[in-house]
Amino acid sequence: MAAPVEESEPKPLPVRGSKPLRIGIVGFGNLGKHLARKASESESLELAFVWNRDGSKMDSTDWLPATAILSELEDFASRRPELVVEVAHPSVTAEHAKDFLAVCPFAIGSPTALADEALLEEVERLSFRRGVYVPTGALWGAQDIRGMDSLGTLRGLRVTMAKTPESFRLSEPLRSRLESASPLTSATTLYEGSVSDLCPLAPNNVNAMAVAALAARDTLGFRKVVGRLVADPGLSGWHRVEVEVRGEAGFEVRTVRMNPAAEGAVTGKGTYDSFWKSLLSASALVSAYGPHPGIHIV
Repeated sequence: MAAPVEESEPKPLPVRGSKPLRIGIVGFGNLGKHLARKASESESLELAFVWNRDGSKMDSTDWLPATAILSELEDFASRRPELVVEVAHPSVTAEHAKDFLAVCPFAIGSPTALADEALLEEVERLSFRRGVYVPTGALWGAQDIRGMDSLGTLRGLRVTMAKTPESFRLSEPLRSRLESASPLTSATTLYEGSVSDLCPLAPNNVNAMAVAALAARDTLGFRKVVGRLVADPGLSGWHRVEVEVRGEAGFEVRTVRMNPAAEGAVTGKGTYDSFWKSLLSASALVSAYGPHPGIHIV
């Protein structure tokens, strides 16, 4: 783990009272749109900006104020955000995390980006100045995993994500592996191994695994957490996430999360509410404490 930067402690923000927290949302896909809509209706949040690579997707949204639309991401600081939330793509976090953290705390909605060890080290170092928040997303039991990890009692962790073939957005060689096995008639394991190696191959599909690796970062990390990706044609309308935890003296926990999902959707319906809860938790921490050093799973 990277050591804290040797700089003076960041000064806490002044007491904010009931003033809404200004947030910037990076990404306006289904999840980004959901968060922006909820934030626009919230009394505790104010939209500093919303950005999307394809800006035309925001033009036809009647509830989104034109003043909230940001054309150039490089101009984000001019909107004075107090928290930036990325829900676009891991490449955005890889490219702009340093910029965001130079201005305010940062919430990473695409934590598969942090499978890159150099990027994780940099984000961890910068987090001691501004604070980084990682939504739990589709992962169940993240705080329990984090607790075992911090106590040194975590011995093993495997996360299985199963979806219909249409819900996957894969890179090679997993794309060809899925295509060669199609049409599927039963559940087929596409990958089982290190989450570190899986994240670049399925960056949009395995964020829950990345959160698990971050929760277990002191003992296992991305290299030793096992990810298993399953294409199951029998899961129409559902995403299935299974978490298997091993601890000391034979301790074991296994959870199964069945998440309703639209046909072909990358994100399950329950994950939208999970992200909104995480955004409220992160914004409450920023409002209460200002820059809150470290990486926090919320």
